[in-house]
Amino acid sequence: MGGLKVEKGFHRFHPYADVLIGYGVIHYVPVQQDDNSIIYNVGVGLDYSVTHHFALKVEAQQQFWKLGQASNELEPYNLSVGVLYRVPSFWSRTR
Repeated sequence: MGGLKVEKGFHRFHPYADVLIGYGVIHYVPVQQDDNSIIYNVGVGLDYSVTHHFALKVEAQQQFWKLGQASNELEPYNLSVGVLYRVPSFWSRTR
């Protein structure tokens, strides 16, 4: 998937929103059948910087799939919590 992410930092807080588009295939195992769709994904999240390289992350994402001939829709969503590590870049060391 690819798309646009908009982020605004407020000291240690970095809220963001993203909109993505991509292509997906679902394999139905019991019936040996596949289905595919263009997928739209929207999400929001917050990164809280603990140090320069580490942050705590919480985000919510939802996908929208159109499946099959009968206009079936699939709308999975998830909530993630984790730790973010920012890899130091060469450019940040040379400034």
